[in-house]
Amino acid sequence: MQVFKLTSGYDMPALGLGTWQLRGEICTSAVRTALDLGYAHLDTAEAYRNHEAIRAALKGYDRDRIFITSKIPPSELRHDDVLAMGNRALKELGVEYLDLLLIHWPNEEIPIAETLGAMALLVKQGKVRSIGVSNFMIPHLEEALAVTEVPITVDQVKFHPYHNQRALLEYCKAH
Repeated sequence: MQVFKLTSGYDMPALGLGTWQLRGEICTSAVRTALDLGYAHLDTAEAYRNHEAIRAALKGYDRDRIFITSKIPPSELRHDDVLAMGNRALKELGVEYLDLLLIHWPNEEIPIAETLGAMALLVKQGKVRSIGVSNFMIPHLEEALAVTEVPITVDQVKFHPYHNQRALLEYCKAH
């Protein structure tokens, strides 16, 4: 499977299963089927409320071959909240580390340096391998890149023929 080399040095599988709107046994079954078919990247978020269903799906699979992404909601971006959310995701998913932890949406009421500082601490503690953002536009990225201690490896955004964010893509490639 094709992988992307992240600026953190880790490889991220290009193809992943998004688990938005999947909960309970349906989520567990979908994740197990995806893993059986060769998927190696699972994308979840605190807001999806499906970490425990994914935990059930992971039983019996080699954790080292599965790339797990989760996201912190914009209401939980204060330093202590980020640490609590990261630890909660690990517990709910039943894993020792997250491959990628994202800020789900920007929150201009909370300083990005505070959020990224907490995320850097999770990286230093070995609880998170790579950090990133989701739904950030260029001004948000400029601010984040100016203050982060740890490389921002991903900006997960909607991108398709009817929602072409070419300028954002070019900015991300350059940075």
